[in-house]
Amino acid sequence: IYDGQLVFLNAGCTQCHEIKGFNESNEALLGPDLTHFASRPMFAGSSLKLTRENLESWLVDPPIVKPGSYMPKLKLTEIEISQLIDFLMELR
Repeated sequence: IYDGQLVFLNAGCTQCHEIKGFNESNEALLGPDLTHFASRPMFAGSSLKLTRENLESWLVDPPIVKPGSYMPKLKLTEIEISQLIDFLMELR
């Protein structure tokens, strides 16, 4: 398991998101399935272009980036955010 995967598993991401073959859930989840996240051109309800910079802003404070978002501020460190982005950007 890589650092970004550990962040995904331990930061609360799995409470709302799944990645098929990694943390599949039988329950209905609040957030979108992230299985092929990096192959999408947009994220955050198609409100942001998928770039490393946008993803970093989003992970720092989702409700500020998109008011009304259900995704909470996770209080991740800069290192955790970088590791999580590295992991998410490999999901094709």
